[in-house]
Amino acid sequence: MKTATHSQFSKMLTRTTPVMLTPEVRLIISVLVQAWSDAEGKASSTGKAGAVKFFVDGRAGLYAETIGIDPDFIKEIFLKHHPKAFKAAEYV
Repeated sequence: MKTATHSQFSKMLTRTTPVMLTPEVRLIISVLVQAWSDAEGKASSTGKAGAVKFFVDGRAGLYAETIGIDPDFIKEIFLKHHPKAFKAAEYV
């Protein structure tokens, strides 16, 4: 399975956000996209592990919920595109 890029993830968030794209909403989307990018391995191993944990332990869901996106949807999308994160999910 091919992993979605951070650019594709950004477009998906922008399109599925049910609220107006204010600067604050764009900031939250940027936080989520940066974590996605870090989880892809473009960060140090510590940064990558932290990004995976951010999605798996539900913190990303809190940000998503703030902009009207279902937190479970964010986690599901992440785990679908980062299947190795399932191992990390077992420990959360």
